[in-house]
Amino acid sequence: MAARSLRNGKIYADFIQGHEAIVIPGFRLSDMINRHATGPQEENDGASDNEDDGSDSEPREMEATHLPSAVRQPPIKKTPRKTPLVQAARQRWEAKIENSAPPMPSAPSLSKKDRKRARLRGNRAVKREVLGEVPGTPKAPKAVALKRMRESSPVPVSFSFSSHPGVASTGWMGVREPEADFEPEQRVYSFEEARALPGMQVYEWDETQGPLVDEDRYVIGVFAAHPRDADWDEEVAQKAAALMEEAGDGIYNRVFSGVYYGTRRTERKQTSKKTPPRGTYHARAYGNSMGGGQPFPQPFYQNVVNTIILVGLLAQTPFQRIAGFTNSIFQTYAPDLHAYYYSTMEKLHEWNTNLKRNFPSDMSVFAATTLNFDLQTLTFPHLDYANLAWGWCSITSLGNFDPDKGGHLILWDLKLIVRFPPGYTILIPSALIRHSNTSIQPNEKRFSFTQYTAAGIFRFVDNGFRSDVSVEARNMTDAERAERVEARKHRWVEGLKMYRRWPTESK
Repeated sequence: MAARSLRNGKIYADFIQGHEAIVIPGFRLSDMINRHATGPQEENDGASDNEDDGSDSEPREMEATHLPSAVRQPPIKKTPRKTPLVQAARQRWEAKIENSAPPMPSAPSLSKKDRKRARLRGNRAVKREVLGEVPGTPKAPKAVALKRMRESSPVPVSFSFSSHPGVASTGWMGVREPEADFEPEQRVYSFEEARALPGMQVYEWDETQGPLVDEDRYVIGVFAAHPRDADWDEEVAQKAAALMEEAGDGIYNRVFSGVYYGTRRTERKQTSKKTPPRGTYHARAYGNSMGGGQPFPQPFYQNVVNTIILVGLLAQTPFQRIAGFTNSIFQTYAPDLHAYYYSTMEKLHEWNTNLKRNFPSDMSVFAATTLNFDLQTLTFPHLDYANLAWGWCSITSLGNFDPDKGGHLILWDLKLIVRFPPGYTILIPSALIRHSNTSIQPNEKRFSFTQYTAAGIFRFVDNGFRSDVSVEARNMTDAERAERVEARKHRWVEGLKMYRRWPTESK
């Protein structure tokens, strides 16, 4: 490099000596030779040599008229790109120069990595300005997600969600046993049994995506299916099922890579012989929740071994991709509801930084997940009434089974039996719509992965990070009590405003 610089300096010197007519005021040949002899120079972060540096001296200009015609070249004008991002960046830079303070003493030069990081931060800031993104809110959905939503066909149901009788008096959650025209038995139904019930309809769900729309045109759920990635079935659905089966062995049998580690004596003993309302299958909940008299949101209890297994499971790429896809669908079809979930979770984790998330905030807005590990996860008709009344719960089906013969999702209040293949995801208001799944064939396997947020978390944040018991225990004025009663009356109506209204004529 040094030899090349010296050689270039000699070439410039020979050139100057051969053109004695060149007159460049303020220019010294030794400066140029020394500049090229010392190797590459640092870039100037400020103005160029021909720009005003704030001194009283006149800027040094090159008299182009004294240059030979062979040397003179017309200036090259670069036309800037007229994209919105470039224009916004130019405006930001010009404003920064106009409002800049007097130059400070030079700071230590940044490393290449730090310079790149600063540049990327600036690019993201410009992008947020152009797209109108507000700090503290989720990013806008991708264009491909919006395009697919516009191309989707709605799934209409004869049901009025706004007049649902199962909303609790507080408006936050559902009731345990709402009034219904038909009460299914607490057992597993086969596909043939469910289809034979009066009024039941079968929805042959294929790879199409579509919103679940009620009589008032409210989008009360989404048949999300799966992304159009060619590797989704092999790299996500099948691998997620294999990971769940392996994790289930570790949690319930203490088997890790073929090594037996002991019995289940460390597990909590089930003292009640009452049949669980959702079914007799193995499941583990992980994340944060609030209910049952808890004074504030807390993580679900898991012992050390189970915690390690569950954390490692959720960190695997298949579950990361499922969570990200679900989050995108949620935001696309219910942006206001998604934003409510997002802001609530942000406030909660800012209030208590010790609470851990299952996934990053830009990947999932749900507070908790339940992983159903049974080799044949079969549920009874049930309600997740402790979830937010107008909130959504995502259900992802996994395993190896024939979806035409079993594993269907039954939405009992909608009288709808949905074909639910492995790798598919659906979002429904699980607190108000009873649901279950049908049996599968012998020797088949079915798992499920659900995400949700308890109503108690929303109530806790809305109360100013206090429980209802704590709020009502203090000396409240009559006006404050009346305000709380009035808020309960309108909470359900205000929650419905977060739902999208599907147009009458779908595109």
